[in-house]
Amino acid sequence: MGHKAKYFTLADKLAAQCQQQASYTRTERVKMAQQAQNTHAYAKRHAPKNKPQPLETTLLTFATLALLNSYLFHQSLTGLDLINKSDLSQWDKPPPYKYAPPPQTPDEE
Repeated sequence: MGHKAKYFTLADKLAAQCQQQASYTRTERVKMAQQAQNTHAYAKRHAPKNKPQPLETTLLTFATLALLNSYLFHQSLTGLDLINKSDLSQWDKPPPYKYAPPPQTPDEE
């Protein structure tokens, strides 16, 4: 059973395969695909190497905000040793949190 052999030798089969492949690469579909691939590769090769990524708008918004003028912020700027860390253990528990309000400064009002 089976079908009739199209090529009787391996050389004939390889020659026909080469001819079919050559005729396929000359089609318009393949030419368009190769052109698109070459255009993409050229753009990738000739693109600037270290082009900076644009910043997000939220980051730009935060960058333009004025610095805080609170008591805790000024304490952290002068040194970490000056911040009272005794109250930090209360945040390890689930809410509700019971804490005293921070001291008010004239700049915050």
